[in-house]
Amino acid sequence: ARIARRTVLSDNAFSVLMPILHRFFPITHVEMRDLFEANGFRVDDWERERTDRITVSPVAPRDAAG
Repeated sequence: ARIARRTVLSDNAFSVLMPILHRFFPITHVEMRDLFEANGFRVDDWERERTDRITVSPVAPRDAAG
């Protein structure tokens, strides 16, 4: 029997938050990408099918001016 509603394939454990946030909060994909970038991650790719394939990579922190 299938237990999980979704399967996330990613090298980064932080990426499992994307389907959770998408399901329980009214947040757009753009807002979700901004949230990840604000926390030091860049969403390089996100394919939504029966299985989410997410590529997340670290980015340089933003400076206070920008």
